Amino acid sequence: MEIKWSDSLSVGHPTIDSQHKELVRRIAKLIELINSGSITNEQMVDVLGFIADYTDEHFSTEEKMMIQTDYPEYEAHRQQHLWFMNEVNELIKEYMINGVSEKLLADIQRVLIDWLVGHITGTDKKLGAYLMEKGVVAPEE
Repeated sequence: MEIKWSDSLSVGHPTIDSQHKELVRRIAKLIELINSGSITNEQMVDVLGFIADYTDEHFSTEEKMMIQTDYPEYEAHRQQHLWFMNEVNELIKEYMINGVSEKLLADIQRVLIDWLVGHITGTDKKLGAYLMEKGVVAPEE
């Protein structure tokens, strides 16, 4: 189980790419801690909590820019964000109930790596191109 930033994950939009890099870095840190076999409860809760909070912030940034530009795929994209946030909350619940388990590891692979990479390289790449075409590099406050 591994994730790391590469140019293939770039969506070509500076704000989104910067946030994706931080998210990937934190997920990689979580995996590193789990693989070390010495992750503490506090570390696990901190990293999962950060991922949940930061993802919420990141999705909010993307959604503001989608609304700002009347992005035609906004609702479908937003639904993907809602699904992911629900899954992250389920990961946290799973950890709180069962600790680091085989199910948790499989779900981390499925949600935090496989789904996220697929979302970035598919849905977010389209969004990044659209936003750059519209000249939007940051959300209006």
